[in-house]
Amino acid sequence: MIDRLASLESGLSTNHWLAAAAIILATFILEDAATIAAGVLAVGGVIPAPVALGAVYIGIIAGDTGLYGIGRAAISTGWAQRFITARNLSQGRRWLRRRLIPALVGARFTPGMRAPTFLASGFLRISFWRFFAVITSVAAVWTTGIFALIYYFGPVVAEAIGKDAWMVGVVLVTLSFSIPLYLRYLASRKPAPAPAAPADTP
Repeated sequence: MIDRLASLESGLSTNHWLAAAAIILATFILEDAATIAAGVLAVGGVIPAPVALGAVYIGIIAGDTGLYGIGRAAISTGWAQRFITARNLSQGRRWLRRRLIPALVGARFTPGMRAPTFLASGFLRISFWRFFAVITSVAAVWTTGIFALIYYFGPVVAEAIGKDAWMVGVVLVTLSFSIPLYLRYLASRKPAPAPAAPADTP
């Protein structure tokens, strides 16, 4: 297993653009995990930090705008027009326009909410440039923060751990995958509220 990881790292280190492409693809699965992996690769010298961070930005923005585009295309289909009235669309659009910033920011940090919120933004025909401004601003702050933590504190951890420093990156990526899944599992196990007892009739 270690030999395979070493071979993969060697292959990526010979082509920075191949590593960047791998990071971009990884963002389509889990953005935070891809950001952590990009920081680990940059710390290890596999890819320059600006290229790694730029790849994360490209992947995140491409994924977010792709979801918006899918939602925007869906509204023009026949089934959408049959099941959703113009009045409902107008009401939903007004509601989301008033709450767009908190909705998009909350979706970024809430497991399972990013895709439906971004799809809804396109479906309800929210201004693309307003949507784009919010998601890029949030991604710039959040992603840069995660990457900076890994990049600047990674060498300290690596020096303290020594040759097993690569395991830290594996653990961090694993946690970033597993924690959102675990939170969703806990949310699904919440008991439904008990029905109210019928009022006694006189």
